[in-house]
Amino acid sequence: ARFLAAELGVPADGLVKRVKVASKERRGLDTTTRFSDSVKGEIAVVVDDETASGGTLMDLAKAARGSGATHVFAAVSHLTGNARDKIRPGGDIDKLFVLDTLPQKETRESGNQAIEVVGIAETLGTVIGKLQQNNSIEAHLFLEQ
Repeated sequence: ARFLAAELGVPADGLVKRVKVASKERRGLDTTTRFSDSVKGEIAVVVDDETASGGTLMDLAKAARGSGATHVFAAVSHLTGNARDKIRPGGDIDKLFVLDTLPQKETRESGNQAIEVVGIAETLGTVIGKLQQNNSIEAHLFLEQ
């Protein structure tokens, strides 16, 4: 949280007070999505490990917008399936950031301005190399170069 707060330029205790947790509950075919506290007037950031259909991201984005969030950004490590087809400029998600942990050629070539592929190959290579040499990775990952 301290690192994220520093990146956002806010005090760490202020960030923690502003974090709202969303939950998704399934009962049969019915799904309910809600936030732990109001997101009215806030920028919502939805983080998930993977999205294939985009359903959870879209549900959370709609819930955030419906609750008054001014913007909704999302980030996932793995983008698969047809999720990229659901995220469009002008939709509920302002921008989806996806890591290139899986090939993202189709996503890159789609020209979809609502999705940004973030390359991490160089970072992963550096980290693996440092770990193999028994060197610290903290400076590389969390401190400005």
